[in-house]
Amino acid sequence: KILAFMLCAFMMCATLAACSGSRETDETDAGAQTEITYEDIDVDSYVEAIQYKGLSVAWDSETETKEAAIWNAIYASVIIENYPEEKVNYYFNQMKNTYMHYAKGNEADYLLLLEAQGTSEEEMLAKSRQMVKEDLVFEYIIKHEQITVTDEEKDSLFNKYVEKYSAELGKAPEDVSASMKEYIYESMLYDKTTEYLFSVNTFVTKQ
Repeated sequence: KILAFMLCAFMMCATLAACSGSRETDETDAGAQTEITYEDIDVDSYVEAIQYKGLSVAWDSETETKEAAIWNAIYASVIIENYPEEKVNYYFNQMKNTYMHYAKGNEADYLLLLEAQGTSEEEMLAKSRQMVKEDLVFEYIIKHEQITVTDEEKDSLFNKYVEKYSAELGKAPEDVSASMKEYIYESMLYDKTTEYLFSVNTFVTKQ
């Protein structure tokens, strides 16, 4: 939904591509980003406890970004008793489909590939729950703080984000603009939420 899944999927494809030699991937490959939404669930029914304001966040600027420090501190405070299984299955299936794609649909080769990558379906399921947890936290905060991106902000910031993702993904700006518009808007919302979290928490530099 937010940065976690796209970067995870992108890095997974890059890792698997390296394992498979010179094979190139494109947007039609299994595991490419597709849409996931939380509009159909009540996040309050899943997030049992959370603290995202008034935290004193220990931050080592040499080993992590300020953004990572604040989000990780919030994730550590969260209690989720149960997960929306359809969302967990979504992420799990995205991962499995990516591996199965490179295994050409062969179950035995798929299992060998997981072993070669040092992972398992149990670990994939745990990662899927973690991604859903992060999604739920994000959705909870923007709901309770009523954080949105205005049309004016979308218009004024759009080209900046196009340039950013064009450079990061090695895609032409016009392709990014055409195919990633909704993701860019989601990224704007994520960044705006992160800036809000910076304003309501304090950072203590690790010695």
